[in-house]
Amino acid sequence: MYNSYTINLLVKTKDVFASLYKYSILKLVVDKIVLWLKKGCKGSKVCNFFTNENSIIKNSYIYLLYKKIVDFINKLLFKLKRKVNSCVKGSYILNVLKKDMNTDNALYIIIIGFNVTLLSLRFFNIISLRIVSISMLAFITFFSLFLYINNAKTIEMLKNSWIINTIISVFTLDDGGEEWW
Repeated sequence: MYNSYTINLLVKTKDVFASLYKYSILKLVVDKIVLWLKKGCKGSKVCNFFTNENSIIKNSYIYLLYKKIVDFINKLLFKLKRKVNSCVKGSYILNVLKKDMNTDNALYIIIIGFNVTLLSLRFFNIISLRIVSISMLAFITFFSLFLYINNAKTIEMLKNSWIINTIISVFTLDDGGEEWW
């Protein structure tokens, strides 16, 4: 990363702007404003509240109430998860899906399910979609179904993608060069 063309260019650009800012009128104006604000905030309780290192929020009653509500919801969801898991053990369909669910298949099934839901809502006139949206949803559904049936590996497809490889090559190391640090 240290010999990357992109990082090297960004560091040199930052250095140029830092040297230009060091003796600029903008820096003088900003320094005057900061000094004025520091003087104005010297005895202020509001400034002390925002700049204090102590955890005032964690000791407040609102935070304790919020924490208890979140813990209660978390316990409910954990109990629901245990209940669902006990039901899954006896379900033939869910066990078959669980065996078939690797990361790629789960992604394809979620996409197919989402798109079929949207298309069925459109079919029953619950939502309105334009013809372009319908055709795009149908294309994505059939493409995901094709990938699912052919047991495609998403990671392999991304590794062989020209676009992904171009993006990655922007941040790859060059073979040498000066050290910028």
